[in-house]
Amino acid sequence: MPIDPIARLVLDSGGHLLTRDLPQRGVPHHHVLRDARAGRLERVDRGVYLVRDRDREPRARYADRVRAVRAAHPGWAASHHSALELHGLPRLSADHSTVHLLGPAGRSRRRPGLHLHRDPGADVVDDGTGAVVGPAVACVQVAALDGVDAGLVAMDAALARGLVEHADLEHSLAWVRYGVGAARRALELAHGRSESPGESLLRLRCIELGRVPVPQVELRDASGHLVARVDLVVDDVVLEFDGAVKYEGADGREELVREKAREDAIRALGYRVIRVTWRDLFRPGWLGPRLSPVS
Repeated sequence: MPIDPIARLVLDSGGHLLTRDLPQRGVPHHHVLRDARAGRLERVDRGVYLVRDRDREPRARYADRVRAVRAAHPGWAASHHSALELHGLPRLSADHSTVHLLGPAGRSRRRPGLHLHRDPGADVVDDGTGAVVGPAVACVQVAALDGVDAGLVAMDAALARGLVEHADLEHSLAWVRYGVGAARRALELAHGRSESPGESLLRLRCIELGRVPVPQVELRDASGHLVARVDLVVDDVVLEFDGAVKYEGADGREELVREKAREDAIRALGYRVIRVTWRDLFRPGWLGPRLSPVS
C-alpha cells in the first residue's frame, strides 16, 4: 500500500510538517486541514504542524515543538527555555507551549506559542537538527528572564554534567540585556554539587534565610564507618529533599524500612532530620522555624 503523501512528508521532515513545503510535494493544503480536524496533526505555529501523539512525554513533545517551529524560521536559533530543553537541562517552567527563539528582530516580540527574542550576537551551536544557543548562554538567559530559582537549577545541572564551566557562564552574561542582576546572583551561588533541581532550590532557600548549607555531606560514626551521604547539612540539621519517592507495594515498604533505619542512624549521630518536598520549597516561612535550634 502506498504511503500517504502527508505521512511521507512528515517522515522526511523529522516528525513535523511545514505548509510551505506542500506545493513542491504536490500535497493539497486542504489535506493538512483535514488531518488536523481529524486529530492526526496538531498546529503548533503558523504553517507548522506536528503529528499528534498523546502518549509522548510532555518534555519530549516540547522538544519536538521547538524543532518544528525552528525549522520554519531558517537562521533563527532556539534560546532560553527551548535551548535548555534541547540540551537536556532541567527547566522550572512548566510551560510546554511557548517556543523561545533568537531572531533578527529589531526588538523582542511575542505571539501565542512563540517568543522571539532580539539576537544580541550570542554564541550559537548546531545540535544536529538546527541552531541553538550554547548551554551557558541558555542558563544565563533563563536566569535573566525568570529569576534566580530557574537560573540556579539550570546552572547547577550544567556544571554538574560538565557542559559548562563558571568562566563560560560569566562570559555569557554579556549576551543578556535585562535581568543581569538575577543572572549574576544565580552564577554566584552555582557550584554543581547539588544532584537535583530540588536540592539546588533547597540550598537556595537556606541561603535566603542567612544560613550556610553544606551539600553532599558524608556522615561517619566514631569508628569512621560511613553512615549516610546526605543532601545538605545546616549546623545540626540534615536536610533531605524528598522527590517522587513512592512507598506503595512490597518494594515501597522495604524502601520505607531502609529509609527509617538510615534516618535513625543519622539521628544517633546527633543530627535532626528534615525531609523537604517540592511543595515545601514554595511555602514562605516553612523552612526557617524548622532550622531553628530546639530548646
